[in-house]
Amino acid sequence: MPLSSAPQSEDRDLQSRRCWCRAYFLAESGFGSATGEQLGAAERAVSAVFDIGRETGEWGLDSAGFALFAAIATNYDKLLHSAPLWAVTDASERLDRFTAGMSYQTPVRKRA
Repeated sequence: MPLSSAPQSEDRDLQSRRCWCRAYFLAESGFGSATGEQLGAAERAVSAVFDIGRETGEWGLDSAGFALFAAIATNYDKLLHSAPLWAVTDASERLDRFTAGMSYQTPVRKRA
């Protein structure tokens, strides 16, 4: 599946990785159906697309990579409709901490 040309590639790379990270964090919190193996394989497939694309100018997922990432993106989309707001917010906050170079592990919350 071909992707767009190189000028938009960096933005698509960022968006796909943000989607992957949020799906991963939500899965770690017990939401969604994505497994660690699926998330890892999809991340490797997307990384390969951008590595090859930067070198050759050809941007696209093979059918197996497309299926992997489509499953993650579909799962993430469903989670945006079904997961509690606190879980989605927590995943976004973890991503923000991760991109800022801080610890992205969920802090232990005190219970009253």
